[in-house]
Amino acid sequence: MNIVNRPEGHVATREFIDQLASLLAPWRVPATAGRLYAYLLLCDDPVSLEDIAADLDMSKAGAWNAARFLEQSGNIRRFSERGSKRIYFTRSHDMAPCQLDQMRAMGAVGRLLRDSADAVAQGPARDRLERIGGFCIGLEQMVAEAYEHHERQAAGNSVAAQD
Repeated sequence: MNIVNRPEGHVATREFIDQLASLLAPWRVPATAGRLYAYLLLCDDPVSLEDIAADLDMSKAGAWNAARFLEQSGNIRRFSERGSKRIYFTRSHDMAPCQLDQMRAMGAVGRLLRDSADAVAQGPARDRLERIGGFCIGLEQMVAEAYEHHERQAAGNSVAAQD
């Protein structure tokens, strides 16, 4: 693929990859996994583990660990060609499923805080649990609504493109 090593855009491409990796770090995405995710966003076709390691200047073991992390979180897919031991990776069609999972967890935290507030706390502590719980639940709902809106728009755009 050599997307990173091509002369045109070399600096901009590397900066993009490194910046996205940095932005993903607060979500506990390891730097190598963040770099791999950014790289795969730029690739139109599946990429072999060997090419990933070469293009991102990392060991095959480092590339493998990064790929496994992203695969387990649903951000990339792995496959091989029949009759070959070579492994290829490509981005998932959508990063929303892993984000929606995180928001469902956020909503679960919110419901626990809200539903337990009266039983476990009183006064300012109870109010705090209810406020934080309501925020978590609201955030879950807003992200779910935004995703549904995005999906409706995407479906409308694909129908319009077919016409």
